[in-house]
Amino acid sequence: MKNVSGSSDGHITIALAAFNREDTIEEAVRSILNQTYRNLDLYVVDDASTDRTSDIVRSILPEDPRLHLIQLKQNGGTYSAKNLVLKQYCKGEFYAHQDADDISWPERFETQLAYLQSHPNTAACGTGIDEFYVSENDKPGVISRFEAEFNEADGLFHRKNLYDPILPQGLKGFPESYERGCLRICMNGSLLF
Repeated sequence: MKNVSGSSDGHITIALAAFNREDTIEEAVRSILNQTYRNLDLYVVDDASTDRTSDIVRSILPEDPRLHLIQLKQNGGTYSAKNLVLKQYCKGEFYAHQDADDISWPERFETQLAYLQSHPNTAACGTGIDEFYVSENDKPGVISRFEAEFNEADGLFHRKNLYDPILPQGLKGFPESYERGCLRICMNGSLLF
Protein backbone atom coordinates (compact mmCIF):
# COMPACT_ATOMS: atom_id res chain seq x y z
CA MET A 1 0.00 0.00 0.00
CA LYS A 2 1.39 3.39 -0.97
CA ASN A 3 0.67 6.24 1.40
CA VAL A 4 0.08 8.87 -1.24
CA SER A 5 -2.98 10.52 -2.65
CA GLY A 6 -4.22 8.78 -5.75
CA SER A 7 -3.16 5.21 -5.03
CA SER A 8 -5.93 2.64 -4.90
CA ASP A 9 -4.82 0.11 -2.24
CA GLY A 10 -6.02 1.41 1.10
CA HIS A 11 -6.97 4.75 -0.43
CA ILE A 12 -10.09 6.43 1.00
CA THR A 13 -12.23 8.80 -1.07
CA ILE A 14 -14.27 11.01 1.26
CA ALA A 15 -17.42 12.92 0.31
CA LEU A 16 -18.41 15.99 2.31
CA ALA A 17 -21.64 17.65 1.18
CA ALA A 18 -22.13 21.22 2.33
CA PHE A 19 -24.98 23.70 2.01
CA ASN A 20 -24.59 27.10 3.69
CA ARG A 21 -22.14 25.81 6.31
CA GLU A 22 -19.71 28.73 6.52
CA ASP A 23 -19.91 28.42 10.30
CA THR A 24 -18.58 24.83 10.45
CA ILE A 25 -16.96 23.95 7.11
CA GLU A 26 -13.37 24.86 7.96
CA GLU A 27 -13.25 22.77 11.11
CA ALA A 28 -14.95 19.84 9.35
CA VAL A 29 -12.46 19.96 6.46
CA ARG A 30 -9.40 20.32 8.68
CA SER A 31 -10.52 17.40 10.85
CA ILE A 32 -10.25 15.20 7.75
CA LEU A 33 -6.99 16.65 6.43
CA ASN A 34 -5.40 16.21 9.88
CA GLN A 35 -6.17 12.49 10.11
CA THR A 36 -3.38 10.16 11.23
CA TYR A 37 -4.26 8.05 8.18
CA ARG A 38 -2.96 10.09 5.24
CA ASN A 39 -3.88 8.03 2.14
CA LEU A 40 -7.09 9.87 1.32
CA ASP A 41 -8.76 12.48 -0.85
CA LEU A 42 -11.51 14.79 0.38
CA TYR A 43 -14.14 16.03 -2.05
CA VAL A 44 -16.18 18.91 -0.68
CA VAL A 45 -19.37 19.30 -2.69
CA ASP A 46 -20.78 22.79 -2.25
CA ASP A 47 -24.46 22.12 -2.88
CA ALA A 48 -25.27 25.60 -4.32
CA SER A 49 -24.55 27.51 -1.10
CA THR A 50 -25.44 31.18 -0.94
CA ASP A 51 -22.99 31.98 1.87
CA ARG A 52 -19.15 31.84 2.04
CA THR A 53 -18.85 28.03 2.18
CA SER A 54 -16.99 27.76 -1.15
CA ASP A 55 -14.74 30.74 -0.39
CA ILE A 56 -13.61 29.14 2.86
CA VAL A 57 -12.87 25.79 1.21
CA ARG A 58 -11.11 27.56 -1.69
CA SER A 59 -8.83 29.33 0.83
CA ILE A 60 -7.71 25.92 2.19
CA LEU A 61 -7.13 24.30 -1.23
CA PRO A 62 -3.48 25.47 -1.64
CA GLU A 63 -2.55 23.88 1.70
CA ASP A 64 -3.27 20.27 0.71
CA PRO A 65 -3.47 18.59 -2.71
CA ARG A 66 -5.81 15.95 -1.25
CA LEU A 67 -8.59 18.55 -0.93
CA HIS A 68 -10.94 19.10 -3.89
CA LEU A 69 -13.91 21.46 -4.30
CA ILE A 70 -16.93 20.73 -6.48
CA GLN A 71 -19.44 23.57 -6.81
CA LEU A 72 -22.97 22.72 -7.87
CA LYS A 73 -25.16 25.34 -9.51
CA GLN A 74 -28.40 23.79 -8.21
CA ASN A 75 -29.09 22.34 -4.78
CA GLY A 76 -29.68 18.59 -5.01
CA GLY A 77 -29.39 17.53 -1.39
CA THR A 78 -26.74 15.74 0.65
CA TYR A 79 -27.31 12.24 -0.77
CA SER A 80 -27.17 13.47 -4.35
CA ALA A 81 -23.86 15.21 -3.58
CA LYS A 82 -22.40 12.13 -1.87
CA ASN A 83 -23.50 9.90 -4.73
CA LEU A 84 -21.86 12.27 -7.22
CA VAL A 85 -18.50 11.74 -5.48
CA LEU A 86 -19.02 7.99 -5.30
CA LYS A 87 -19.93 7.74 -8.99
CA GLN A 88 -17.51 10.20 -10.58
CA TYR A 89 -14.55 10.72 -8.24
CA CYS A 90 -14.05 7.61 -6.11
CA LYS A 91 -10.71 6.11 -7.11
CA GLY A 92 -9.75 4.17 -4.06
CA GLU A 93 -10.48 0.98 -2.26
CA PHE A 94 -12.67 2.70 0.35
CA TYR A 95 -15.37 5.38 0.36
CA ALA A 96 -16.44 7.47 3.36
CA HIS A 97 -18.81 10.24 4.42
CA GLN A 98 -18.22 13.31 6.53
CA ASP A 99 -20.95 15.81 7.31
CA ALA A 100 -20.25 19.55 7.05
CA ASP A 101 -21.16 20.15 10.68
CA ASP A 102 -19.12 17.24 12.06
CA ILE A 103 -15.57 16.95 13.35
CA SER A 104 -13.71 13.65 13.07
CA TRP A 105 -11.21 12.66 15.75
CA PRO A 106 -7.69 12.36 14.27
CA GLU A 107 -7.65 8.55 14.50
CA ARG A 108 -11.07 8.01 12.92
CA PHE A 109 -9.97 6.52 9.60
CA GLU A 110 -6.98 4.68 11.02
CA THR A 111 -9.30 2.95 13.51
CA GLN A 112 -12.09 2.23 11.02
CA LEU A 113 -9.70 0.91 8.38
CA ALA A 114 -8.00 -1.38 10.90
CA TYR A 115 -11.42 -2.75 11.85
CA LEU A 116 -12.44 -3.42 8.24
CA GLN A 117 -9.10 -5.03 7.43
CA SER A 118 -9.31 -7.34 10.45
CA HIS A 119 -12.94 -8.25 9.64
CA PRO A 120 -12.86 -9.14 5.92
CA ASN A 121 -16.54 -10.15 5.86
CA THR A 122 -17.61 -6.68 6.99
CA ALA A 123 -18.57 -4.28 4.20
CA ALA A 124 -18.89 -1.04 6.18
CA CYS A 125 -18.46 0.46 9.61
CA GLY A 126 -19.36 3.67 11.34
CA THR A 127 -18.68 5.29 14.66
CA GLY A 128 -20.48 6.49 17.71
CA ILE A 129 -20.63 10.23 18.15
CA ASP A 130 -20.20 12.93 20.77
CA GLU A 131 -22.94 15.47 20.14
CA PHE A 132 -22.13 18.86 21.59
CA TYR A 133 -24.24 21.98 21.79
CA VAL A 134 -24.47 25.31 23.60
CA SER A 135 -27.77 25.02 25.48
CA GLU A 136 -30.36 22.41 26.38
CA ASN A 137 -32.63 24.05 23.78
CA ASP A 138 -30.17 23.02 21.04
CA LYS A 139 -30.38 19.32 21.99
CA PRO A 140 -30.17 17.15 18.84
CA GLY A 141 -33.24 15.28 17.69
CA VAL A 142 -31.32 12.04 17.13
CA ILE A 143 -32.40 9.27 19.50
CA SER A 144 -29.86 8.43 22.22
CA ARG A 145 -30.02 6.29 25.32
CA PHE A 146 -27.42 8.60 26.94
CA GLU A 147 -28.15 11.80 28.83
CA ALA A 148 -26.41 15.08 28.09
CA GLU A 149 -23.75 16.29 30.51
CA PHE A 150 -22.39 19.82 30.84
CA ASN A 151 -18.62 20.06 30.36
CA GLU A 152 -17.19 23.00 32.27
CA ALA A 153 -13.89 22.82 30.36
CA ASP A 154 -15.45 23.83 27.03
CA GLY A 155 -18.76 25.28 28.25
CA LEU A 156 -20.82 22.90 26.12
CA PHE A 157 -23.32 20.13 26.67
CA HIS A 158 -22.11 16.72 25.44
CA ARG A 159 -24.17 13.64 24.74
CA LYS A 160 -22.87 10.28 23.58
CA ASN A 161 -24.63 8.36 20.89
CA LEU A 162 -23.19 4.86 20.64
CA TYR A 163 -24.32 2.11 18.33
CA ASP A 164 -24.28 -1.67 18.36
CA PRO A 165 -20.86 -2.98 17.32
CA ILE A 166 -22.09 -5.69 14.96
CA LEU A 167 -25.26 -5.63 12.90
CA PRO A 168 -26.57 -9.03 11.74
CA GLN A 169 -28.44 -9.21 8.46
CA GLY A 170 -32.12 -8.29 8.65
CA LEU A 171 -34.08 -6.82 11.54
CA LYS A 172 -34.37 -10.16 13.33
CA GLY A 173 -31.83 -10.61 16.06
CA PHE A 174 -31.18 -7.06 17.20
CA PRO A 175 -34.38 -5.54 18.61
CA GLU A 176 -32.29 -3.38 20.95
CA SER A 177 -31.25 -1.40 17.86
CA TYR A 178 -34.84 -0.57 17.03
CA GLU A 179 -36.16 2.18 19.30
CA ARG A 180 -39.25 4.33 18.91
CA GLY A 181 -39.67 3.45 15.26
CA CYS A 182 -36.07 4.30 14.39
CA LEU A 183 -33.34 1.83 13.52
CA ARG A 184 -30.02 2.79 15.11
CA ILE A 185 -27.12 1.45 13.05
CA CYS A 186 -24.53 4.24 13.05
CA MET A 187 -24.30 7.91 12.27
CA ASN A 188 -24.42 8.27 8.50
CA GLY A 189 -21.74 10.97 8.52
CA SER A 190 -19.23 8.47 9.96
CA LEU A 191 -19.59 5.62 7.48
CA LEU A 192 -16.62 3.94 5.81
CA PHE A 193 -17.37 1.38 3.07
